[in-house]
Amino acid sequence: MGFIFLHNEPSLKLFRHFGFEDWGVFPDVAVLDGMERTLVILGKKLR
Repeated sequence: MGFIFLHNEPSLKLFRHFGFEDWGVFPDVAVLDGMERTLVILGKKLR
């Protein structure tokens, strides 16, 4: 599992490249540098 802020596009791209899928979204859960930020939960099933 990964918890990555939506504005961190390079990290989201990297996780998705390795097969991680979006499992959930927490909209505007944090304030960073005065801006509300959305948190994306990514996951990958182990087989």
